[in-house]
Amino acid sequence: MTHSDSDPKIIVDNDWKSRVEQERRQAEQGKGSSPPDASYPEPTFELLVTTFSMQAMAAMGLMGGPGGAAQPADLGMARHLIDLLGVIEEKTRGNLTADEAAMLEQMLHQLRMLYLDPEIRRQIAQPAAGRRSGSKIELP
Repeated sequence: MTHSDSDPKIIVDNDWKSRVEQERRQAEQGKGSSPPDASYPEPTFELLVTTFSMQAMAAMGLMGGPGGAAQPADLGMARHLIDLLGVIEEKTRGNLTADEAAMLEQMLHQLRMLYLDPEIRRQIAQPAAGRRSGSKIELP
């Protein structure tokens, strides 16, 4: 069997494997080498508690949206977020510094009181146009 000029020619690139391996190594080297984004705050316990607290306040409709517009309330979500903070309190008991424990206890108390506050409930029941925005919780 002879090869004619019309038969397709198969060209084997012997170094494709080495190029793929080199690209893989370069990609792996680049993975952990980029510096962390300096725009994010350092992750701390206080930041975790504050984040959940702010989300709970927003879910209660206490935080203004873009341009100060009132946001709709979702009391189910607010309760869920408060309960999550309660789980954190329960699971970390005895492992927190005195300041961390006091902050968490104070934040949970404030959120629970706001959740049960009839005035807050009345504001939530008002149409969004009649509601004022802004937080009533003072963060530590």
